[in-house]
Order: sequence, then structure tokens, then C-alpha cells
Amino acid sequence: MTTHDDDSLARALHEVPVAQQRPRELIERRGRTLRRRHQASVAGVAVLVAGALAVPSMELFGDGPTSDAPTSTTEQCPDTHEDAERQINEVLGQPADTFVPDPAGVPDKLRLLWSERSNAPAPETANAHDHTDASSELASHYASCPVFAGQRVVLVAVEDGVVSRAVSVYYTEIAYEPDQDLTERVLDAGSTQVSIRHGEPGKDRVSADWGGDNESWSVVGYPLSDEEISTLAASVEVTDGEVDVSDWSVSAEADHVARLPALNSAVGGMMYEVFGGDDRSLGLRVDTYTNTLWSRASVGDRVVEIAGDPALLDADDGTLHWQPDEGVTATLSGELDGEQLMQIAETVRPVSGDDARLVRSWKTPGEER
Repeated sequence: MTTHDDDSLARALHEVPVAQQRPRELIERRGRTLRRRHQASVAGVAVLVAGALAVPSMELFGDGPTSDAPTSTTEQCPDTHEDAERQINEVLGQPADTFVPDPAGVPDKLRLLWSERSNAPAPETANAHDHTDASSELASHYASCPVFAGQRVVLVAVEDGVVSRAVSVYYTEIAYEPDQDLTERVLDAGSTQVSIRHGEPGKDRVSADWGGDNESWSVVGYPLSDEEISTLAASVEVTDGEVDVSDWSVSAEADHVARLPALNSAVGGMMYEVFGGDDRSLGLRVDTYTNTLWSRASVGDRVVEIAGDPALLDADDGTLHWQPDEGVTATLSGELDGEQLMQIAETVRPVSGDDARLVRSWKTPGEER
């Protein structure tokens, strides 16, 4: 088993408002069309292709009032997941110019592009969103609210070079309240009642959640049996500030384990993307929203290599994830087969802020896209 410890990221984001990913969105296929993903980014919704649409939980708010920050009344502080979701979305949903005005404003390690000598189409549209200030905006907005600690544990199993299981366990120190509208059935796990819902019909994707007055838990992934969910709900606990899943069979069988703060993907990060071809038939997204490749894993992904480092290829959806630099994840998507995507990815390199292809294709709000 390979353990990927993101302690440095967790420390840096210890006081950053964050949010747990919504299970029903997390389990969607990451193979959204390039156009839909482009429209989402233009609207200012910077989300991860691998399930990063956010939901409340995990250290949502600052740790106390500051001299230059407005204070909130206790009535404004969230008591449940639903309260936290509504409030954090109100702040992040406020109109704000998160667009980067030109390519030079993108950090060097994010400003990547495929080679002109590759068979990839020329860039037609490029842009970037900077959400690094979102954390301070949220912290000041909820300055007097308590910190809700939480974690995400990613468990990935690989068989014969293919991801055979991808599961995430979430924990938050916030009161649990089941969403009756989303619950398909209830699983009896001893003294714990677990709300269950499924993903696409005929798929093994499952989302389950449970909790109490001071804690909320959820597990999302596939495949997951009722017995595995029941065992987790009955045994998982927090030990010395860390979610302990060591006795869970799914953890014991995992080849990769990553511990992360369960971030709202739009908080404290940056995203750059470029589309090639008149119909945006090829897209490259580079972001700093997660520090581990394995949080992007989906069952059926092939584990391949790009530039000698591990990568995840979903040939059916035309999506390839890899990490070209520490703390940076690149996603190449297109209407190409897996080998073609890998060939183009091998040519992706940093380019200068005045690269003619990027300058020509750079778009800002209000421009035709």
C-alpha cells in the first residue's frame, strides 16, 4: 500500500474555509463534455472534473473575529450541513471577477500547453480563474463562527493496471441531518441509520451518509456493498484528529490511500484552461485544487505514465489526469482515443506568459467565446 500524506497542504489550509463535496455530484462521471465544463468555468464555477462540486463541511469558517473583519451573530452560524451549504454558496456565488486578465498572470507551473509539433489543434480559447482570495472572503464573512474540522480519506484499489475501486470517506464536526428527498433507502447498521442513494442506473456507485448531533459522515464510491457500508458506519472513528479506517476491509485492500482536507474546490486554488479547435474538441485544464492524483480516480481508469509519472486514463470518456508538478493536476480531454491523448500529453510543457498562441486565444469576461 502506498500512503500519500497531504499534511503540508492540510497545514497550509488549516484555517481556510472549506467544504465537503456533494456525494450525488461526486459520483457523476467525470466525462462531461468540454463545452459544459467550459461554460461552467465562464460562469465562475471552478470545479474539478473528478467530482469537485462542493458541499458544506470541513473547516468551513474562520477561527474567530479579527480586528478588521466584520463579526457575525451566532444566529448566522450554520448548525447543519444544509445551513452550511446555503451560506457558503451564498458567499462563493456572489459576483466576483475571478478571471485572470492575461496569460502572464498565470503561475509558471500552471501555464502549460501542448507542442505546436503535436497533432493537436491550435488553441482557440484560453482563460484562468484565481480563487486564492476566496478563503479570506469566507473567513471574514463568518469571522465569529466556529471552525468545523473535517477530513477526506481517498481509497483506491488497482488490479492489472486498472482502477477497480475508488472510494472517499468524509467526516465533519457538524450536526448531521439526513436529506429525505435524496434518500432512496435506509440501511440499519446496528444503532446507526444510514441513508443510501445510488448513482446511474445499473452502476455500482453508491453514496451513504449518517451521523449525530456533533458529527456527519459520508462515504462515496463504487463498488460498495451494504455490508461494507454497515461495517464502516459501525466502526469508523476519529483518533488523534485523524479519521481511522484502518480496520475497514476496503482500506486494507487499497493500493493508494490519501488524506486530504475536504476542500471546496473553489477556495484557495487556481485553475487555467485552454481549448483547441473551433468546436473545442480538445481541452487542457490545470489546477491546484488537490495535492494528490488519486482523488481523480474512477473505476475503469487505466493507470499509465506521462513523463515517467503515474497518470489516470479514462479512454471511454477521453480524459487523462496527471501531475506535472507538485500540487498541480493537469486534465487533458478530447474526442480522441487514449493513445492519442497520451501522445499529446507527453508534449505538454510550460510556456511563457507572452506565448503568441496563448495571447491570441486569451479571453476575458464579455468577450465572444
